[in-house]
Amino acid sequence: MPLRSRGTLVAALLSASALIPATASAATTGAWSSVATPLNLEYPAVIPAVDGDVYAVGGTLEPQQSSSAAALRFDHRTRTWVGLAQTLDFHVEGIGAPLPGGKALVAGGSMNMTAEVYDPAADAWRHTAGGLNVNRQDADATALTDGRVLVVGGVGVDSAAHGAEVYDPATDSWTLTAPMHVARTYWPSVTRLRDGRVLVTGGRLPGGESYTAASEIFDPVANTWTDAAPLPAPGAQVQTTLLPDGRVVAAGGFVSGYEGFTWSARSEVYDPAANTWTAVGDLPARAGSGASMVLMGDGRPLLVNGFTADGDQTSAETFDPATATWTPTPALASSHFEGAVAVLGDGDVLVAGGDKPQAPTELFHL
Repeated sequence: MPLRSRGTLVAALLSASALIPATASAATTGAWSSVATPLNLEYPAVIPAVDGDVYAVGGTLEPQQSSSAAALRFDHRTRTWVGLAQTLDFHVEGIGAPLPGGKALVAGGSMNMTAEVYDPAADAWRHTAGGLNVNRQDADATALTDGRVLVVGGVGVDSAAHGAEVYDPATDSWTLTAPMHVARTYWPSVTRLRDGRVLVTGGRLPGGESYTAASEIFDPVANTWTDAAPLPAPGAQVQTTLLPDGRVVAAGGFVSGYEGFTWSARSEVYDPAANTWTAVGDLPARAGSGASMVLMGDGRPLLVNGFTADGDQTSAETFDPATATWTPTPALASSHFEGAVAVLGDGDVLVAGGDKPQAPTELFHL
């Protein structure tokens, strides 16, 4: 995706819409409500803030389809979006992660190997001392328990030696991890386990249009990778979430073709103690590309579907770990392909942005 001129629209909208009031009526349990959105961003980096708010950074401004340096913060108390200082570079399809001290990291993206740290006290971005070692567009990332950030995959990965790297905020540096056992370019799935290790599964293999079922676990203390049981079938952009009991639920993903020509309705649960995957039944609807899954405050994952052969989806479903069943939620007002999905400090789930111009921000209430 080429980077284009920022133009003046982003700055104008942020200036005019620093505070956008909620337009929804009172929340209803188990329902969706809508909130006004100042900018519609596709492929934003989504970063939780320490106080329960959420950052949405960069991506593509829709419907102009121009790369955006916008940064927004959703205030979960007032139900408003607040405009922040713009990033120094574009980060279309980049990664984001929280850092110690309430700061935030955004890195990589299309044609970009830079990384930036946001300081909310100063409302300012700065470059990290060094950039990424390879292009990490369409990578996945997670914050580690010691404050560092692990980034896995990306379009620039050409070998297992370049499979993953770690950002250390204490030294402001990027370092490649030990070589992975399987190199993954686009769309691996990364989940931090309860013991601080990290499960990586699926993804697209370098140099072609094939996907892998391989899984491996990273030990950030020892800097080692260990093979884990593979997924029952190859897939990329499989949605994974840690359950309260320490297991990991995986759902959907691409199973063949490029950029989602064939999608999966499968779902499985991984048990790290037994190193096994167990099928838990098909999804009510295929999650598709650009889907997202988060763990709600009541211990159930919420899966927001993306795009399938049937077009943009407005469906979502919750997973009950006790009964291993999926239950559809009411439909969303709009699709949010490649949008932002995150849990807020009050337990509600925010869904915003995507490829639909003027799509509202939507909130799911327990």
